[in-house]
Amino acid sequence: SEVASYIEENHHLPDVPSAEEVAEHGYAQTEVNETLLRKIEELTLYMIELKAENEELRSMIEQSQTQEDRN
Repeated sequence: SEVASYIEENHHLPDVPSAEEVAEHGYAQTEVNETLLRKIEELTLYMIELKAENEELRSMIEQSQTQEDRN
């Protein structure tokens, strides 16, 4: 994914300054809070998406196992 590639290359989340950048240049607390809240929202939506995908895959596995048991 794009995020994984970005993290691998830059060693931090997109739109989030690295710890080194914060230490070197500082960062306004309101900006930090806003950025972190945005990332929490993104992660929550991603988790919801993954959960739905996981449930669908589990259902497919159960159906497959049921069909195997019948044969």
